[in-house]
Amino acid sequence: MRNLINICCIKLEYILGNFKAKILLQKVGKKCHLSKSIKYLNPSNIHIADDVEVKEYSTLDARTNSNIGINIGKQCRIKENVALICYSGFVNIQNNVLIGRNTVVLAHGGVEIGEKTLIGPNCLIVASNHICSLNNIDFQEQGFTKQKIKIGRNVWIGGGSKILGGTIINDNVVIAAGSVVPKMTLDSGFIYSGVPAEKKRTLKEKEFESEEVYYKNWDTYI
Repeated sequence: MRNLINICCIKLEYILGNFKAKILLQKVGKKCHLSKSIKYLNPSNIHIADDVEVKEYSTLDARTNSNIGINIGKQCRIKENVALICYSGFVNIQNNVLIGRNTVVLAHGGVEIGEKTLIGPNCLIVASNHICSLNNIDFQEQGFTKQKIKIGRNVWIGGGSKILGGTIINDNVVIAAGSVVPKMTLDSGFIYSGVPAEKKRTLKEKEFESEEVYYKNWDTYI
């Protein structure tokens, strides 16, 4: 009985969240699961496609000078407490992207994320770089440069990783958990790891001995 009540409460959460989103946002697709606790800023510049999940306490901040704002493609999964913040830039997420809980995207110079990409929990993606010269001007007053980040298709960014401004990640790349990727271009078909990240080896056709699939990444659990 208790489990039934919990399921009903969660479903009600999404019903109210979808209703809130349809009132506030410029575009919301069909069959979405949007928590009522999502915080929207400049919601008229947020587009959400069909079958998108955005979990509790996430922030979608589309305050920007760009025409895009925040665009989330079909069948994306955005977990708890994720922050997508334009900071005058934009966040453009293609279809079937998964973003893990507590990940923060600061998109001053713009962030593009290709389809079928996985971003683990507690990641930081920052499309800018602060200026810090010793020139009798405090660091806070020196400003920053906008540096676009482009993440390709079928990229796996491990939990706790940091992607810094100006980085280009090509298709089919794995970044090991806890890595720091400075301004660099990552070649397709390789595993990168470390602080700073370095190319470690090529991805194998059969990376694991077992072919068994334990769980699907795209299941929705209520």
